[in-house]
Amino acid sequence: MNEPWDFSDPPAVLNNRYHLRAILGKGRLGAIYRASDVIRGYDVVITFIAPTHSGVEIEGAEFTNEIQIIQQLMHPQIVALYGLEQDGRWSYLVVDLLGNAQQESRQNSIPVVSAQNATLTVPAPIPLLAQDVQRYTASEDTIAAVEAERKHLVSMLQQHLTEPLHLLLSQANAYEQSFSGQPIAQMAVSVLATIARQLLQQLRDLEADLHPQTLETLGLVPALELLAGQFMRATNVHIRLILERIPERLPMPSELAIFRLTQAALTRAIHAAHATQITIRLERQSTQVRYSIIDNGIGDENSIYLNSACQRIKQLGGAIEMGIHSRGGFELSLLFPLVVTPLLTPREMEVLLLLAEGLTNKQIATRLIITPRTVNFHLDNIYLKLNVNTRTEASIVAMRMGWVKRE
Repeated sequence: MNEPWDFSDPPAVLNNRYHLRAILGKGRLGAIYRASDVIRGYDVVITFIAPTHSGVEIEGAEFTNEIQIIQQLMHPQIVALYGLEQDGRWSYLVVDLLGNAQQESRQNSIPVVSAQNATLTVPAPIPLLAQDVQRYTASEDTIAAVEAERKHLVSMLQQHLTEPLHLLLSQANAYEQSFSGQPIAQMAVSVLATIARQLLQQLRDLEADLHPQTLETLGLVPALELLAGQFMRATNVHIRLILERIPERLPMPSELAIFRLTQAALTRAIHAAHATQITIRLERQSTQVRYSIIDNGIGDENSIYLNSACQRIKQLGGAIEMGIHSRGGFELSLLFPLVVTPLLTPREMEVLLLLAEGLTNKQIATRLIITPRTVNFHLDNIYLKLNVNTRTEASIVAMRMGWVKRE
Protein backbone atom coordinates (compact mmCIF):
# COMPACT_ATOMS: atom_id res chain seq x y z
CA MET A 1 0.00 0.00 0.00
CA ASN A 2 1.36 3.43 -0.92
CA GLU A 3 2.25 5.84 1.85
CA PRO A 4 0.68 9.33 1.79
CA TRP A 5 3.91 10.82 0.43
CA ASP A 6 4.16 8.36 -2.45
CA PHE A 7 2.98 10.37 -5.48
CA SER A 8 3.24 7.46 -7.90
CA ASP A 9 -0.44 6.67 -7.45
CA PRO A 10 -2.49 9.86 -6.92
CA PRO A 11 -6.24 9.96 -7.64
CA ALA A 12 -7.10 9.93 -11.34
CA VAL A 13 -9.25 13.05 -10.97
CA LEU A 14 -8.57 16.01 -8.69
CA ASN A 15 -11.48 18.11 -7.41
CA ASN A 16 -13.72 16.69 -10.17
CA ARG A 17 -11.80 18.92 -12.58
CA TYR A 18 -8.24 17.84 -13.41
CA HIS A 19 -7.94 14.44 -15.09
CA LEU A 20 -4.37 13.14 -14.82
CA ARG A 21 -3.11 11.81 -18.16
CA ALA A 22 0.57 10.94 -17.75
CA ILE A 23 3.43 11.38 -15.31
CA LEU A 24 6.20 13.57 -16.72
CA GLY A 25 8.81 13.28 -14.02
CA LYS A 26 9.71 14.62 -10.61
CA GLY A 27 10.41 18.21 -9.63
CA ARG A 28 11.77 19.76 -6.48
CA LEU A 29 8.34 20.06 -4.92
CA GLY A 30 6.99 16.68 -5.98
CA ALA A 31 5.81 14.56 -8.91
CA ILE A 32 4.80 16.34 -12.16
CA TYR A 33 1.82 15.23 -14.27
CA ARG A 34 0.16 16.34 -17.46
CA ALA A 35 -3.60 16.75 -16.94
CA SER A 36 -6.77 17.91 -18.67
CA ASP A 37 -8.76 20.77 -17.16
CA VAL A 38 -12.35 19.71 -17.97
CA ILE A 39 -13.79 23.10 -16.99
CA ARG A 40 -11.59 25.19 -19.26
CA GLY A 41 -10.98 22.47 -21.84
CA TYR A 42 -7.19 22.80 -21.82
CA ASP A 43 -4.15 20.74 -20.89
CA VAL A 44 -2.29 21.89 -17.80
CA VAL A 45 0.65 20.72 -15.74
CA ILE A 46 0.04 19.48 -12.18
CA THR A 47 2.94 19.59 -9.73
CA PHE A 48 2.22 17.77 -6.49
CA ILE A 49 3.68 19.27 -3.34
CA ALA A 50 5.26 16.84 -0.92
CA PRO A 51 4.04 16.88 2.70
CA THR A 52 7.43 18.26 3.77
CA HIS A 53 6.22 21.62 2.41
CA SER A 54 2.80 21.42 4.09
CA GLY A 55 1.93 24.34 6.31
CA VAL A 56 4.91 26.40 5.10
CA GLU A 57 5.34 29.20 2.60
CA ILE A 58 6.75 28.53 -0.86
CA GLU A 59 8.74 31.49 -2.20
CA GLY A 60 8.81 32.70 -5.78
CA ALA A 61 12.29 31.31 -6.39
CA GLU A 62 10.94 27.81 -5.81
CA PHE A 63 8.16 28.49 -8.35
CA THR A 64 10.79 29.54 -10.88
CA ASN A 65 12.91 26.44 -10.28
CA GLU A 66 9.87 24.18 -10.60
CA ILE A 67 8.75 25.86 -13.82
CA GLN A 68 12.22 25.47 -15.30
CA ILE A 69 12.01 21.74 -14.64
CA ILE A 70 8.55 21.66 -16.25
CA GLN A 71 9.90 23.50 -19.31
CA GLN A 72 12.60 20.87 -19.68
CA LEU A 73 9.97 18.13 -19.51
CA MET A 74 7.28 19.78 -21.63
CA HIS A 75 9.23 21.98 -24.10
CA PRO A 76 6.41 24.51 -24.71
CA GLN A 77 6.82 27.84 -22.97
CA ILE A 78 5.20 28.06 -19.54
CA VAL A 79 3.43 31.37 -19.13
CA ALA A 80 1.49 31.32 -15.85
CA LEU A 81 1.07 29.69 -12.48
CA TYR A 82 -2.71 29.19 -12.46
CA GLY A 83 -3.02 28.49 -8.75
CA LEU A 84 -2.40 26.38 -5.67
CA GLU A 85 -5.17 23.91 -4.89
CA GLN A 86 -5.92 20.99 -2.59
CA ASP A 87 -7.98 17.81 -2.84
CA GLY A 88 -7.99 16.12 0.55
CA ARG A 89 -4.38 15.26 1.37
CA TRP A 90 -3.13 16.20 -2.11
CA SER A 91 -1.75 19.74 -2.47
CA TYR A 92 -0.67 20.74 -5.96
CA LEU A 93 0.26 23.63 -8.26
CA VAL A 94 -1.60 24.14 -11.55
CA VAL A 95 0.63 25.56 -14.31
CA ASP A 96 -0.71 26.86 -17.63
CA LEU A 97 0.84 26.29 -21.03
CA LEU A 98 1.34 28.92 -23.73
CA GLY A 99 -1.52 27.61 -25.89
CA ASN A 100 -4.02 28.20 -23.10
CA ALA A 101 -3.00 31.82 -22.61
CA GLN A 102 -3.31 32.51 -26.35
CA GLN A 103 -6.97 31.51 -26.23
CA GLU A 104 -8.08 33.30 -23.06
CA SER A 105 -6.76 35.51 -20.33
CA ARG A 106 -7.35 34.54 -16.72
CA GLN A 107 -7.22 37.16 -14.03
CA ASN A 108 -6.29 34.59 -11.35
CA SER A 109 -3.13 33.41 -13.13
CA ILE A 110 0.27 34.55 -11.90
CA PRO A 111 2.70 35.11 -14.81
CA VAL A 112 6.08 33.45 -14.41
CA VAL A 113 7.82 36.78 -14.39
CA SER A 114 5.67 37.77 -11.39
CA ALA A 115 5.91 34.39 -9.73
CA GLN A 116 9.41 35.23 -8.50
CA ASN A 117 7.80 37.73 -6.12
CA ALA A 118 4.89 35.47 -5.15
CA THR A 119 4.46 33.65 -1.88
CA LEU A 120 1.86 30.95 -1.20
CA THR A 121 1.20 28.99 1.96
CA VAL A 122 0.64 25.31 1.36
CA PRO A 123 -2.21 23.95 3.52
CA ALA A 124 -1.54 20.91 5.65
CA PRO A 125 -3.08 17.79 4.13
CA ILE A 126 -6.26 16.46 5.72
CA PRO A 127 -5.59 13.04 7.34
CA LEU A 128 -7.29 10.09 5.67
CA LEU A 129 -9.29 9.31 8.81
CA ALA A 130 -10.54 12.88 9.00
CA GLN A 131 -11.60 12.83 5.34
CA ASP A 132 -13.67 9.66 5.72
CA VAL A 133 -15.22 10.75 9.00
CA GLN A 134 -15.92 14.25 7.64
CA ARG A 135 -17.77 12.77 4.67
CA TYR A 136 -19.82 10.52 6.96
CA THR A 137 -20.44 13.36 9.42
CA ALA A 138 -21.56 15.72 6.65
CA SER A 139 -24.11 13.16 5.53
CA GLU A 140 -25.28 12.57 9.11
CA ASP A 141 -25.60 16.31 9.69
CA THR A 142 -27.68 16.72 6.53
CA ILE A 143 -30.05 13.94 7.62
CA ALA A 144 -30.26 15.38 11.14
CA ALA A 145 -31.09 18.80 9.69
CA VAL A 146 -33.86 17.33 7.54
CA GLU A 147 -35.35 15.48 10.52
CA ALA A 148 -35.14 18.63 12.65
CA GLU A 149 -36.99 20.56 9.95
CA ARG A 150 -39.65 17.85 9.82
CA LYS A 151 -40.08 18.15 13.59
CA HIS A 152 -40.34 21.92 13.27
CA LEU A 153 -43.05 21.56 10.61
CA VAL A 154 -45.01 19.27 12.95
CA SER A 155 -44.81 21.91 15.66
CA MET A 156 -46.08 24.55 13.23
CA LEU A 157 -48.93 22.30 12.08
CA GLN A 158 -49.98 21.64 15.66
CA GLN A 159 -49.86 25.30 16.57
CA HIS A 160 -51.60 26.75 13.53
CA LEU A 161 -53.92 23.95 12.36
CA THR A 162 -54.36 21.05 14.79
CA GLU A 163 -55.09 23.11 17.89
CA PRO A 164 -57.54 25.49 16.12
CA LEU A 165 -59.31 22.45 14.64
CA HIS A 166 -59.68 20.94 18.12
CA LEU A 167 -61.25 24.21 19.27
CA LEU A 168 -63.55 24.30 16.24
CA LEU A 169 -64.63 20.71 16.83
CA SER A 170 -65.44 21.31 20.50
CA GLN A 171 -67.49 24.39 19.58
CA ALA A 172 -69.31 22.42 16.83
CA ASN A 173 -70.23 19.71 19.34
CA ALA A 174 -71.60 22.33 21.71
CA TYR A 175 -73.65 23.98 18.95
CA GLU A 176 -74.95 20.58 17.80
CA GLN A 177 -76.34 19.95 21.29
CA SER A 178 -77.89 23.43 21.52
CA PHE A 179 -79.70 22.98 18.18
CA SER A 180 -81.57 19.88 19.34
CA GLY A 181 -84.91 21.42 18.34
CA GLN A 182 -83.68 22.66 14.95
CA PRO A 183 -82.94 19.62 12.75
CA ILE A 184 -81.67 21.57 9.73
CA ALA A 185 -79.22 23.62 11.77
CA GLN A 186 -78.22 20.52 13.73
CA MET A 187 -77.55 18.65 10.48
CA ALA A 188 -75.40 21.51 9.12
CA VAL A 189 -73.29 21.63 12.29
CA SER A 190 -72.99 17.82 12.26
CA VAL A 191 -71.65 17.88 8.67
CA LEU A 192 -69.13 20.58 9.58
CA ALA A 193 -68.03 18.58 12.64
CA THR A 194 -67.58 15.45 10.50
CA ILE A 195 -65.41 17.37 8.02
CA ALA A 196 -63.37 18.80 10.90
CA ARG A 197 -62.80 15.29 12.33
CA GLN A 198 -61.65 13.98 8.95
CA LEU A 199 -59.31 16.91 8.47
CA LEU A 200 -57.98 16.44 12.01
CA GLN A 201 -57.23 12.77 11.29
CA GLN A 202 -55.41 13.71 8.09
CA LEU A 203 -53.33 16.23 10.02
CA ARG A 204 -52.44 13.60 12.63
CA ASP A 205 -51.37 11.23 9.86
CA LEU A 206 -49.25 13.97 8.28
CA GLU A 207 -47.64 14.77 11.63
CA ALA A 208 -46.84 11.08 12.16
CA ASP A 209 -45.30 10.92 8.68
CA LEU A 210 -43.13 13.96 9.29
CA HIS A 211 -42.06 13.04 12.82
CA PRO A 212 -42.84 9.44 13.87
CA GLN A 213 -43.14 9.89 17.62
CA THR A 214 -44.33 6.29 17.94
CA LEU A 215 -41.02 5.08 16.52
CA GLU A 216 -39.07 6.91 19.21
CA THR A 217 -41.25 5.81 22.12
CA LEU A 218 -42.55 2.32 21.21
CA GLY A 219 -40.22 1.04 18.49
CA LEU A 220 -40.23 -0.04 14.86
CA VAL A 221 -43.12 -2.54 14.84
CA PRO A 222 -45.78 -0.21 16.36
CA ALA A 223 -44.58 2.58 14.05
CA LEU A 224 -44.95 0.34 10.97
CA GLU A 225 -48.42 -0.76 12.11
CA LEU A 226 -49.47 2.86 12.47
CA LEU A 227 -47.97 3.77 9.09
CA ALA A 228 -49.75 0.91 7.32
CA GLY A 229 -53.01 1.98 8.92
CA GLN A 230 -52.57 5.51 7.63
CA PHE A 231 -52.02 4.31 4.05
CA MET A 232 -54.98 1.93 4.20
CA ARG A 233 -57.26 4.70 5.48
CA ALA A 234 -56.20 6.99 2.64
CA THR A 235 -56.38 4.37 -0.15
CA ASN A 236 -58.13 1.14 -1.08
CA VAL A 237 -54.88 -0.81 -0.90
CA HIS A 238 -54.68 -3.84 1.40
CA ILE A 239 -51.43 -4.00 3.38
CA ARG A 240 -50.60 -7.30 5.05
CA LEU A 241 -48.23 -7.07 8.02
CA ILE A 242 -46.10 -10.02 9.17
CA LEU A 243 -43.99 -8.37 11.86
CA GLU A 244 -41.96 -10.30 14.39
CA ARG A 245 -41.45 -8.44 17.63
CA ILE A 246 -37.70 -8.61 18.11
CA PRO A 247 -36.51 -7.93 21.67
CA GLU A 248 -33.26 -6.30 20.55
CA ARG A 249 -33.86 -2.90 18.99
CA LEU A 250 -31.78 -1.69 16.10
CA PRO A 251 -29.97 1.62 16.60
CA MET A 252 -32.38 4.53 16.26
CA PRO A 253 -30.81 5.78 12.97
CA SER A 254 -31.35 2.32 11.44
CA GLU A 255 -34.98 2.11 12.60
CA LEU A 256 -35.66 5.58 11.25
CA ALA A 257 -34.04 4.63 7.93
CA ILE A 258 -36.31 1.54 7.64
CA PHE A 259 -39.34 3.67 8.49
CA ARG A 260 -38.43 6.27 5.82
CA LEU A 261 -37.75 3.50 3.30
CA THR A 262 -41.20 2.04 4.03
CA GLN A 263 -42.83 5.42 3.45
CA ALA A 264 -41.04 5.72 0.10
CA ALA A 265 -41.82 2.12 -0.90
CA LEU A 266 -45.53 2.43 -0.09
CA THR A 267 -45.75 5.72 -1.96
CA ARG A 268 -44.06 4.14 -5.00
CA ALA A 269 -46.24 1.03 -4.87
CA ILE A 270 -49.53 2.91 -4.58
CA HIS A 271 -49.01 6.03 -6.68
CA ALA A 272 -46.46 4.90 -9.28
CA ALA A 273 -46.93 1.12 -9.55
CA HIS A 274 -50.72 1.14 -8.89
CA ALA A 275 -50.49 -1.81 -6.51
CA THR A 276 -53.59 -3.11 -4.75
CA GLN A 277 -51.90 -5.56 -2.36
CA ILE A 278 -48.71 -5.08 -0.35
CA THR A 279 -46.99 -7.40 2.12
CA ILE A 280 -44.53 -6.11 4.71
CA ARG A 281 -42.46 -8.67 6.60
CA LEU A 282 -40.02 -8.24 9.47
CA GLU A 283 -38.20 -11.21 10.98
CA ARG A 284 -35.06 -12.18 12.78
CA GLN A 285 -32.62 -14.47 11.00
CA SER A 286 -29.83 -15.53 13.35
CA THR A 287 -27.82 -12.35 13.99
CA GLN A 288 -29.62 -10.30 11.35
CA VAL A 289 -32.94 -8.57 10.84
CA ARG A 290 -34.59 -9.24 7.47
CA TYR A 291 -37.15 -6.76 6.20
CA SER A 292 -39.06 -7.00 2.93
CA ILE A 293 -41.84 -5.23 1.04
CA ILE A 294 -43.63 -7.02 -1.82
CA ASP A 295 -46.37 -5.50 -3.97
CA ASN A 296 -48.42 -6.62 -6.97
CA GLY A 297 -47.92 -3.42 -8.92
CA ILE A 298 -45.90 -2.60 -12.00
CA GLY A 299 -42.29 -3.62 -11.37
CA ASP A 300 -39.72 -0.84 -11.49
CA GLU A 301 -36.23 -1.51 -10.21
CA ASN A 302 -34.98 2.04 -10.73
CA SER A 303 -37.70 4.06 -9.06
CA ILE A 304 -36.65 7.57 -8.05
CA TYR A 305 -38.90 7.20 -5.01
CA LEU A 306 -36.40 4.82 -3.41
CA ASN A 307 -32.96 6.20 -4.31
CA SER A 308 -32.17 8.35 -1.29
CA ALA A 309 -33.78 5.92 1.18
CA CYS A 310 -31.75 3.01 -0.21
CA GLN A 311 -28.53 5.02 -0.05
CA ARG A 312 -29.21 5.75 3.60
CA ILE A 313 -29.74 2.06 4.34
CA LYS A 314 -26.39 1.19 2.74
CA GLN A 315 -24.63 3.98 4.60
CA LEU A 316 -25.83 2.52 7.90
CA GLY A 317 -24.43 -0.91 7.05
CA GLY A 318 -27.54 -2.54 5.63
CA ALA A 319 -27.60 -4.73 2.51
CA ILE A 320 -30.47 -4.07 0.11
CA GLU A 321 -31.83 -5.85 -2.96
CA MET A 322 -34.58 -4.87 -5.39
CA GLY A 323 -36.14 -6.76 -8.26
CA ILE A 324 -39.20 -8.31 -9.85
CA HIS A 325 -40.91 -10.85 -7.58
CA SER A 326 -41.25 -14.43 -8.81
CA ARG A 327 -45.04 -13.98 -9.04
CA GLY A 328 -44.79 -10.54 -10.59
CA GLY A 329 -44.80 -7.20 -8.92
CA PHE A 330 -41.91 -5.59 -7.09
CA GLU A 331 -39.87 -6.88 -4.17
CA LEU A 332 -37.52 -4.93 -1.95
CA SER A 333 -35.59 -6.66 0.80
CA LEU A 334 -32.86 -5.63 3.17
CA LEU A 335 -30.70 -7.15 5.87
CA PHE A 336 -29.48 -5.31 8.94
CA PRO A 337 -27.02 -6.83 11.42
CA LEU A 338 -28.37 -7.05 14.95
CA VAL A 339 -25.84 -5.01 16.84
CA VAL A 340 -25.39 -5.89 20.47
CA THR A 341 -24.27 -2.71 22.19
CA PRO A 342 -20.59 -3.26 23.01
CA LEU A 343 -19.65 -2.88 26.65
CA LEU A 344 -16.80 -0.40 26.49
CA THR A 345 -15.08 0.73 29.63
CA PRO A 346 -15.23 4.46 30.45
CA ARG A 347 -11.60 4.84 29.37
CA GLU A 348 -12.19 2.97 26.11
CA MET A 349 -15.14 5.26 25.40
CA GLU A 350 -12.95 8.31 26.01
CA VAL A 351 -10.33 6.98 23.59
CA LEU A 352 -12.96 6.16 20.97
CA LEU A 353 -14.56 9.61 21.11
CA LEU A 354 -11.19 11.32 20.75
CA LEU A 355 -10.40 8.95 17.88
CA ALA A 356 -13.63 10.02 16.17
CA GLU A 357 -12.51 13.64 16.48
CA GLY A 358 -9.51 12.74 14.31
CA LEU A 359 -6.83 12.82 17.01
CA THR A 360 -3.67 10.76 16.60
CA ASN A 361 -2.54 8.23 19.21
CA LYS A 362 0.02 10.72 20.52
CA GLN A 363 -2.61 13.46 20.79
CA ILE A 364 -5.01 11.11 22.57
CA ALA A 365 -2.26 10.12 25.00
CA THR A 366 -1.51 13.79 25.74
CA ARG A 367 -5.19 14.63 26.23
CA LEU A 368 -5.79 11.71 28.62
CA ILE A 369 -2.37 11.90 30.29
CA ILE A 370 -1.47 8.32 29.40
CA THR A 371 1.24 6.77 27.23
CA PRO A 372 0.84 6.05 23.49
CA ARG A 373 1.40 2.39 24.31
CA THR A 374 -1.64 2.47 26.61
CA VAL A 375 -3.66 4.12 23.82
CA ASN A 376 -2.68 1.24 21.51
CA PHE A 377 -3.79 -1.25 24.18
CA HIS A 378 -7.21 0.45 24.44
CA LEU A 379 -7.56 0.61 20.64
CA ASP A 380 -6.92 -3.11 20.34
CA ASN A 381 -9.73 -3.78 22.81
CA ILE A 382 -12.04 -1.31 21.07
CA TYR A 383 -11.44 -2.89 17.64
CA LEU A 384 -12.15 -6.33 19.10
CA LYS A 385 -15.37 -5.27 20.82
CA LEU A 386 -16.66 -3.30 17.82
CA ASN A 387 -15.57 -6.01 15.35
CA VAL A 388 -13.66 -3.50 13.19
CA ASN A 389 -10.14 -3.29 11.83
CA THR A 390 -9.44 0.40 11.25
CA ARG A 391 -9.72 3.76 12.97
CA THR A 392 -12.21 4.97 10.39
CA GLU A 393 -14.49 1.95 10.90
CA ALA A 394 -14.38 2.46 14.68
CA SER A 395 -15.23 6.16 14.32
CA ILE A 396 -18.19 5.47 12.04
CA VAL A 397 -19.54 2.77 14.39
CA ALA A 398 -19.40 5.32 17.20
CA MET A 399 -21.45 7.71 15.08
CA ARG A 400 -23.96 5.05 14.07
CA MET A 401 -24.47 4.11 17.71
CA GLY A 402 -25.10 7.77 18.57
CA TRP A 403 -22.10 8.06 20.90
CA VAL A 404 -20.56 10.98 19.03
CA LYS A 405 -22.42 14.19 19.68
CA ARG A 406 -22.08 16.84 16.97
CA GLU A 407 -22.95 20.47 17.47
